[in-house]
Amino acid sequence: MLKKGSTATSPSDIAVDVRSVVKVFTQSQRENAGNGVLKRLARPEKKRVYALDNVTFQIRRGEFVAYAGPNGAGKSTTMKFLCGMLLPTDGKVSVLGLSPEKNRISLMKRLGVLFGNRTELWWDHPVMQSFAWKKAVWQIPENVYCLLYTSPSPRDRQKS
Repeated sequence: MLKKGSTATSPSDIAVDVRSVVKVFTQSQRENAGNGVLKRLARPEKKRVYALDNVTFQIRRGEFVAYAGPNGAGKSTTMKFLCGMLLPTDGKVSVLGLSPEKNRISLMKRLGVLFGNRTELWWDHPVMQSFAWKKAVWQIPENVYCLLYTSPSPRDRQKS
């Protein structure tokens, strides 16, 4: 029988802490023809759309994770919370011990985020092939590019 080790972590071990996060967008409903147009002008109908509903997760320092899901699942919304571009309707977010809401500028000095569009996503290619292509397109010098793959993770540095 496999025994799991302790899952207790100190606050300094947690790089990303997302707790019970909810994001609700309000969407105005329209009608494009007939009496509906006038009716909606006088009394607009609003619809609540849940982009995220009670999302909770933690990422420890040095961990590599993938955050995947179908279109509309809330992936970009979550990333915008992590860098302070968007605030949750409810819940708490902490990144590197900082609140993206309160410490956005100091956090972004330590963090980077890049949003691509569908032409950037190569679902049918290995990740390394996509990275090699971006290295060529963005003219990333070999010594800088290699740092991404040869630097030991924080966890490996602690072991040595």
